[in-house]
Amino acid sequence: MIAQAESADGEILDESSEDDEAAPAEFFDRGNGRTLTAEIEIDFKDRSGNKTRRHITTRSYQYNVNDGLIDAFCHLRNARRPFLFSRIEQATDLETGQVIGDLRAWLDEKYKLTPAARVDELLDEHWAGLSCLHYVAKADGAFRAKEKHIVRAFLARHSPNSDPDSIDQVIAELSSWYTMSAIGFGKEIRKLAEKPEAYRRDVLATAEAMVETDKTTHSAESNALKRLGKEMFRQN
Repeated sequence: MIAQAESADGEILDESSEDDEAAPAEFFDRGNGRTLTAEIEIDFKDRSGNKTRRHITTRSYQYNVNDGLIDAFCHLRNARRPFLFSRIEQATDLETGQVIGDLRAWLDEKYKLTPAARVDELLDEHWAGLSCLHYVAKADGAFRAKEKHIVRAFLARHSPNSDPDSIDQVIAELSSWYTMSAIGFGKEIRKLAEKPEAYRRDVLATAEAMVETDKTTHSAESNALKRLGKEMFRQN
């Protein structure tokens, strides 16, 4: 019988009883993995104690305080498999031939060189601001092209060294977000209130510019905008 688990992007991972490679479910939370392609050779020990040496091509990785997991294509099994950090006894970078001392640190350093890392950096840097802007934009049920253009300009102003492709990917990510709750909006406003005043004022100006793109302002957008302006500055 073949057990199956779902990866971070929803694809089914083959976890056969032959290898006994099943990984804890918490490592398969959707959206938690960092996308990374790398060629590694690993000395792997499954939970039954069986050892194999494998060439794997990584697809993504993730970790928490207890352990980590690599989602990879295993060339030995010719299938996609999950590999826990704790079961990898040794790893070698097949590009350089060097033994990897700290697997987590090595993966993080490789990831920093990828376009995906810059997108994540932009999202982390502007999370509260983007969350609030997205809430205002979606208050009328849609995040329209003109509003996206205005948010894109906001990111370009505050992250001038970011390449246009990364900013476009951030906008694409925002377009896939669900609208947060009113409670969630309040929490993000409180986070935003900790930012410098000039930044907050530009967030408000950006939100106002988005609302003004509509010929007729929806009451939900107007109310969200008023709440943003009131609560963002009331904190100080």
